[in-house]
Amino acid sequence: MPDWLSQTRERLEDGLSNREFAFAGLEALEAAGVDTTGWREVLDAPIDPRTAVNDRLARELVAVVPGPPDCRAGHRVLVVLCLADAVICVIDRDDEIAPEIDEPLWRLTDDLGTDYRFDGFGGGPDEHDTWYSTAVPEGAQWLELSLDGAPEATFRVAL
Repeated sequence: MPDWLSQTRERLEDGLSNREFAFAGLEALEAAGVDTTGWREVLDAPIDPRTAVNDRLARELVAVVPGPPDCRAGHRVLVVLCLADAVICVIDRDDEIAPEIDEPLWRLTDDLGTDYRFDGFGGGPDEHDTWYSTAVPEGAQWLELSLDGAPEATFRVAL
């Protein structure tokens, strides 16, 4: 089980998980009878802000763009974070009405035809966070985010 602890701590440091999920996992292990002595302290230790973001993504925030207010197919784009060399989209998901998709893949496009390279996915049952390791090019007017398997879950975000 120490592998779980080191992997979970690494995910916290990389910004790929949050403490709420980490402690929920820890509590599940404790409930299953796993000896987790000292693990809570490891997970709760401060995170160096210089390593708190996935190293493959920039740390320079260029713009914070609110998503449109509408909900489509049980999803709503909360915010788009434009970084110097990446884009992160935070999407709210209503589990009651969103279609059941095993491996949700969100595609990102813009009015200039930029090829946004999907870099990762995170979140939980009610939130999808998607990372693209391509910056929004200068001159782009909008981004469009669409969910494979649910074409009605397509959102245009004005820049």
